[in-house]
Amino acid sequence: MLLFYIQLLFVFYFNSNFICFFRKSDVLLLCNSSQQNHFNSSEMITFNFDSAKSIHALLYILNSIGQADMHKIAKILYLADRNLLTRFGNPITGDKYIAMNYGPVPSKIYNIIKDIRDKKDNDYLHFFKVSGKNYETTALCECDLEELSQADIESLNQAINEINVLDFNERVHKTHDSAYKATSLNGIMLFENIAEEGGANPEMIQYIQLVADNTNILG
Repeated sequence: MLLFYIQLLFVFYFNSNFICFFRKSDVLLLCNSSQQNHFNSSEMITFNFDSAKSIHALLYILNSIGQADMHKIAKILYLADRNLLTRFGNPITGDKYIAMNYGPVPSKIYNIIKDIRDKKDNDYLHFFKVSGKNYETTALCECDLEELSQADIESLNQAINEINVLDFNERVHKTHDSAYKATSLNGIMLFENIAEEGGANPEMIQYIQLVADNTNILG
């Protein structure tokens, strides 16, 4: 099991002099403007997929609302990732969202759930039971809250509250947002577009790129 992942705790101070933040209890970056020449705002922002955090985020959702199909799960995770990305500079899961017909779908989590339903060998069979064409998913155990930060949980709760009361068509409408519409069908949604949809300004987008770059270096 991965070590307890301390969610983004940061001193966030943007001016012409420096940006600094703290994550996983370690200083990841402290740089002045003269050291930022490597930054290229045109680079696509990517995050490493955090399998442990993703599994426990999914368990948290199912522990909270009971059995759910893939459509509801995907939309809750999308809003939760968007919420955290916009507030703190990184998503919960790190998964790539695909703009499918009925809204954003986290690609790796989708494949995990599909493989469980199809009874393919993987490391997650003891976490979930999945059945049916809509991937009805049930948790087989409790979420380990030590895998999630307080900010993760707050973002998940907000997303659960927003999505759980909606029917299928309402979920589709809610998540066909500007980030979705900016993406070709079955294309990968850009984190910068997702963050902008969530209300991030250009300075926050730059900060998100720095978080992503340093997170990917650490692995």
